[in-house]
Amino acid sequence: SYILTGRQVKFANNKGVKFLTYNSAHGALTSLGKVDSGIEIFMKQLNSVEIAQDGKSVKVGGGINSKYLVDTLWDAKKQAGQSFLTFI
Repeated sequence: SYILTGRQVKFANNKGVKFLTYNSAHGALTSLGKVDSGIEIFMKQLNSVEIAQDGKSVKVGGGINSKYLVDTLWDAKKQAGQSFLTFI
């Protein structure tokens, strides 16, 4: 597996190279089959959860799996409400 750096992504983007992010089964049969001469970014390697020291917020990676997030929060005696995502 090859991990792209931000510099490489910017270079490819400036050259008009197409990107497709892929995390699990969603879109696998339709979207992946339509990418010709592009870069696939497998998001699962960005599956991270970082709970703040004060326990009031959490930072999650772009490839987060919702079950992994809920399980990690539950193990830390935390939980998320129905509308728990804030994007920055």
